[in-house]
Amino acid sequence: ALARAGQFRQGFEEFVMGSALEKLHQGLPPDLKQVQAVHGSLLKAESYFDQELRNRPDDVTAKVMLARIYLYTERYPEAKTRLLEARKRAPSDPDIRRSLALVLEKLGEDNLALNEFMLSVKLETAREKLKEEKL
Repeated sequence: ALARAGQFRQGFEEFVMGSALEKLHQGLPPDLKQVQAVHGSLLKAESYFDQELRNRPDDVTAKVMLARIYLYTERYPEAKTRLLEARKRAPSDPDIRRSLALVLEKLGEDNLALNEFMLSVKLETAREKLKEEKL
């Protein structure tokens, strides 16, 4: 809400804090819980998505899921690499940019993180506007 009102830095700080609290209180995020349930463990899921990328190097979903696993297991440089690759294939995806912002913040790249977060908010706002216009 703050970011949509133009208060990007405060909105970003709220986003980072919320992500940290979510991990602390809820453990595994819902998407990773689902992946873990399907594959039996995060390690097996990681192996699966690694293999998917070997078979289909441009698979954005596999890149993002690996990045989410790396982010959760605090392997930030690896998460950054996968998210940059995913962003290259899907530059207008706000979720990828938001995840990248979180990783960049963890790596101490605050200005880049804030820029990615601002772009994610703008892309999300534009996406919602398009949906409203279609209704």
